[in-house]
Order: sequence, then structure tokens, then C-alpha cells
Amino acid sequence: MPLKSAFNLIPALALLTVSACGAQQLPLNPAIVSGQQGLNGLRASGQLPASTLPPEAPPLPNAKRLDIRLFRSSGTAENVVIQARVIEYQGEAPQPDESRWRTILRNLNGITVYEVPGVKVRFNLNGQAVYGVSDKEGMIRLSTPNFGPLTPGLHRLNAEMAGGQPYTATPSSEVLSIHASQDQSLAVISDIDDTLKFSNVSNKLDAARKLFFQSPFEARPIAGMPVLYQRLEARIDGQSNDGDIFYLSGSPLNFSRQIYTFLDHQRFPQGAVTLKKWGFGADSDNPLIQTEYKLRSLRDTLTRHPGRPFLLFGDSSEADAEIYQQIAAEFPGRVRGIFINNVTQASAQDPRYQNVHLTRSSVEAAVILQQMGLLTPEDVVAVQQSLAP
Repeated sequence: MPLKSAFNLIPALALLTVSACGAQQLPLNPAIVSGQQGLNGLRASGQLPASTLPPEAPPLPNAKRLDIRLFRSSGTAENVVIQARVIEYQGEAPQPDESRWRTILRNLNGITVYEVPGVKVRFNLNGQAVYGVSDKEGMIRLSTPNFGPLTPGLHRLNAEMAGGQPYTATPSSEVLSIHASQDQSLAVISDIDDTLKFSNVSNKLDAARKLFFQSPFEARPIAGMPVLYQRLEARIDGQSNDGDIFYLSGSPLNFSRQIYTFLDHQRFPQGAVTLKKWGFGADSDNPLIQTEYKLRSLRDTLTRHPGRPFLLFGDSSEADAEIYQQIAAEFPGRVRGIFINNVTQASAQDPRYQNVHLTRSSVEAAVILQQMGLLTPEDVVAVQQSLAP
């Protein structure tokens, strides 16, 4: 069975993700909520205004160093979704000048992480603070109204280790996209592998080589797509880089750093990035199943933004066309267009592609978007010029 991302080409590696043992379980208080609930049934964590929060106590002696991984998420002016993971320290983020061996080691470490449960983390935004406690898989997943009101656009959510624990961690910061509650402007949901990034998932050996040996600074974008997304994101509501593009990938959360680094290095507009939480439990994403994962994620995004129409971008390497058309049928009038990057030289006469734009290049996609009134002739020229070496 063909699989969407290179990570799914090696499903046995999912079994390498293990949980750390013996971490201290901290008692909860009214200002703390454990991250054990799924995103479809989250409760808000407690909060205190930053001005009234007592100062954090220092860590206990001989504190163990951990990583707090924040994931790019989104919210509305009234409600914010937080996703984070507490793991054993894995080193700094990818660097442009790191050695090949360091890249390989980093990618291997991304497959196997050691999660730490029972760790209290403080999240700061808009002069407010919210606490969460990592669950048995190191995850913290919260939905809270306590940062609001927030202005639409991109914000920075900050996370730090709460004091008085046998742990320490460097504070982390990540992009948070805030959308107006009644926003009716156009938005984009985009796949990544072979839609924005040349992954070559149809060639299993080459995909595996890229997975383990390639730095995110070396990864090649699909030619012209960074400029296409920059122009489209600015045109659809008159504001550039304000979080109107939602990224959806079947890659695991463990590779979030590499994915964010690639997107930022290639200057794709920043926005929420949905990734798989690998696992076989009820609250995890099966690494072997792509279709149901994507359908569930798409339904969640369209449901959380009920007034917005969407453009959907994917590729022909697997089932994006069928998945997107099913979503269009389930949400009548909400899907303005489906764009499929033809990386497999599929025939335009194939019934699977009769209701989609099957494109061979970013320029072809830009021309169609111009015909739809979403880009200008100048935008098309800019995309074409970006192809020059």
C-alpha cells in the first residue's frame, strides 16, 4: 500500500518511540490541568494574571535538563489551543552549518524520543499565564479562553519550566495563529511532502535517504511554491503572513523542528502545522493510516472555522484528490478549489482528477488562481521569475 510521507515508509520505526520511566508525578492544583484529554474534548486550564502570579521557584538541586517542544497551533480571539511535549534533552535546533553526522544523529534521535510525564509547564501569552502538566506520553494539550482577547494574526506563545521541580529546560517559543471568530475570508490548507517539499515518496529508497541524511536546510522546495504561497496569502485578505495557511502533514510530531526549519528557511508563510502523534492508542495517530487521519484533521479545521471557505493543495503521490473531494462533498460550498501537484505524471483523464486542478508546476497553479480572481498578473510573473536559478 503506498503511503504519503517518507516517515510512513518505515512503519516499524514507530515502535521505537518509548516512554521514560520513573518521572515524578506532581500534584495538581486548581491552576493546573493535565494534558491527558484529546483535542476534541479539551477543558480549559486554570490561569492567573501574570501580575498576580507568584515568582517561580528555582529548580531543585541537580535538576535534569529536558526539552519543552511547542507545536505550531491556532486559535480564535476567545480560545487558544496549546500543544506541547516534554521530552529528554535532545540538543539544539538544526543549524545550517552542522556536520553530516550531526544531521544523521539528529534525524535518528527524532525517531526515538523519551517522553517525561508529570512535568508542570507554564505558558505565557498576552500578559497571562496558563499551566499544564505532561501526561504519560509527555504531551500537554489544552484549549483555554484565558489568554484573550487576542487580535487576529501571528503571535508568539512562550513556554517555560515551572519552578520547584527536579527538572530544568531552556524556555521555548513558537508561532500561534489567531483568527477572528467570525472570519469569512478565504484560507488555505496545504499538504507538505511533494506539494511544497520535494520528498519523492514514490521512490522508497530515495525517500528514506532524505529522511535520515538530509538537513532541513538542504531540502528542496517545489519550484515557485514559496512565492506562490506568499502572494496568495497576501491577496486573500489583504494582509501578508497572518496565519491564513494551515499546513497538514502525515509526518510525526518528533520531526516538528525539521519541518518548521524547512518552511521558515524557504520563506513559506507561517501558520499552524498539524502533524501526527504516532502511536496505536485511542488518542494517537496510527503511522500506517493516512486517509482517516487527514479526513479527521480536515474536518476539525473546517468545523473550527465555520465561516471560512478553503483552497486545498495536495499532490498525486497518494490519495489527496479523493480525500479533498470527499471533504468538499461533506462541506458544501466550503471548498473553493482543489489543486493537485502532478508528481506521478497522472493522466488528466483519470476519473480521480475530474473535479480538481491537476497541475504540473507552480506557474500553472498561479495562472488558474489568477483566472479565479485570487492572484494578479504581477503575481504570476513573480512566481515565474522565482524559478530562475
